[in-house]
Amino acid sequence: MSYVGATLDLLAGREPSRVALSDGRHTLTRAELLGQVEACETLLAHRAAADRVLVSTGTAVEALCRLLAAARSGRTA
Repeated sequence: MSYVGATLDLLAGREPSRVALSDGRHTLTRAELLGQVEACETLLAHRAAADRVLVSTGTAVEALCRLLAAARSGRTA
């Protein structure tokens, strides 16, 4: 696996409750991060998103989840 976010499944499977991401206000465990990224991937698939997608900013955590989802789905953010 050689794309950004390729190891999320593996890491979440090993230690799902370990903190994966925090911006000082919002914290996600590995399992939560994977879940949010997968939800974004599903949304991209259902919307038949183009090869390039605009990542709207929200919180830093939300933006990173969207970037990871784009990368994991083969899209450019």
